[in-house]
This record gives sequence, structure tokens and C-alpha cells, in this order.
Amino acid sequence: NCIFNEFINFLEEKGIEPVIVVFPTTKYYSKFVNKTYKTEFYKIIDDIKEKYEVKLIDFSKIDIFEEDDFIDFDHMGESGAVKITHELNKILN
Repeated sequence: NCIFNEFINFLEEKGIEPVIVVFPTTKYYSKFVNKTYKTEFYKIIDDIKEKYEVKLIDFSKIDIFEEDDFIDFDHMGESGAVKITHELNKILN
């Protein structure tokens, strides 16, 4: 967490707006992920957003990905990579 905060601070000093991207996972992964882990993750993100101007793009809450878009439970395959690139371009451009 400390290293990440230092990195965000460095980017801020250089005038670069950080973008945090939360990538999607399969429905199976999302269903069985430890809830404490998920809560702690979003608490850290919220703490960062309170201290710094960062943009959060959270694909874990967007239901446009199919099981075939992944090569395993939480890594994008080729079709998923194409979809997520398209979505990122729409948001960032």
C-alpha cells in the first residue's frame, strides 16, 4: 500500500492523472471470492481516492463479458482483451 501511494504521489507531481482499472473476472470467480478480500480491496481504493485525484474504471461490475472471454477464472483471453480494449477506449477517449 505504501509503495502504491508513493507511486500515485509521483504521478501527481508529474501532472499525470492515474487511472486504476479493475479487470473483470468470471461469474464463478466473483461468486466464490473471499468477501473480506473484496471489502479490503475496495477500502484501499476508497482511501486512495480520498487522498489523490485518480480515475477508477471498475469492470468487475459490468456484465458484458462471457465465460469464453477468459482463458481461466480471472485472466482475459483474446476475445475478452478485444472487448476490454474497446471499452477502455470509449471511456478514456
